Amino acid sequence: MSSRKGQAGLDFMASYGVAIIIITIAVSAVYAISTSNKSVFAQQCTGSSGFACGPFFINNSGVLNITLVQATGGDINIYGLACSSAINSSSENYTPNFGNIYVTNSIDYYPPGASPDTGVRIYTGSSEEFSMYCYSAYGTATMKSAGGGDFVGYIWANYSLPGEKARTTQLIATIDAKYV
Repeated sequence: MSSRKGQAGLDFMASYGVAIIIITIAVSAVYAISTSNKSVFAQQCTGSSGFACGPFFINNSGVLNITLVQATGGDINIYGLACSSAINSSSENYTPNFGNIYVTNSIDYYPPGASPDTGVRIYTGSSEEFSMYCYSAYGTATMKSAGGGDFVGYIWANYSLPGEKARTTQLIATIDAKYV
């Protein structure tokens, strides 16, 4: 009888061993897929100092809809936003060659409700939703390709403190977004 108990104990341990092996293989497979196939977990946004990202998405036409949170320690007025897949390393603050909507004369590229003179006020610790076109390094609006894919890029803000005339253009976030 004790040999049957011993055999049952070994069978029980063997089935635990098989289960642990199966779980280890499954976890390893998920890890390998997530590190080699970026599109599995592609949605991310990383804000620079004083800024954070809320919910965001980029549509098939290359329009990025994003909620920006600011915690710079004071209120700010945002006059313009830019979204581009490339940084212009030869310019001050690495502003992009294309898509910097503050330097264009077209009001279509300013944040909703803003003009070059008024801006959109965001109180410290609060957020605001914005929409903007994202551009490639060649100056064309990005669009979802036939094969789908991700948009990897950068967001700049042109802003000032209330009552100040001086404006700052700063890289405020990097994004990796799936087209929807």
